[in-house]
Amino acid sequence: KTVTMVENNKLVIQTPKTLSSIRVIYMDAETMDILKEWKSKQSHIFYMNGKSALNDRLLCSKNDGYLLHPTRPNTWMHLLSKKFGLKYIPCHGSRHTHASILFQAGATIKEVQNRLGHADAKTTLNVYTHVTQKEQNETALKFANYLN
Repeated sequence: KTVTMVENNKLVIQTPKTLSSIRVIYMDAETMDILKEWKSKQSHIFYMNGKSALNDRLLCSKNDGYLLHPTRPNTWMHLLSKKFGLKYIPCHGSRHTHASILFQAGATIKEVQNRLGHADAKTTLNVYTHVTQKEQNETALKFANYLN
């Protein structure tokens, strides 16, 4: 699902842009445990505020259970990067990082394509793969080793 702003600045939950975006994303047990712990804390926050979540399937919402404005997480990322002296990377940049790390870890194009919800592997390759300095060095070594 996606959160979109419609007329009169109203936030609504809509379906994703493409059919391939509708998918199950598998996660490791440790990540799932962290998310379950967060959902428990979130329920407690709602209870303490005398609210119940409008949609208990939302991972992130305001403390009253209503939808967060789509720009809010980027604001948090900006504040955290300033606080800790880190380079600011918007939330969508995490998607690029995730894809690049998956490739570095040995995931196939099809695996990354499926995880990102792309209908076409070309999108995955053209947009979400970045050659790192380490990979550039390894490529140079591969070439030199082959010639030797």
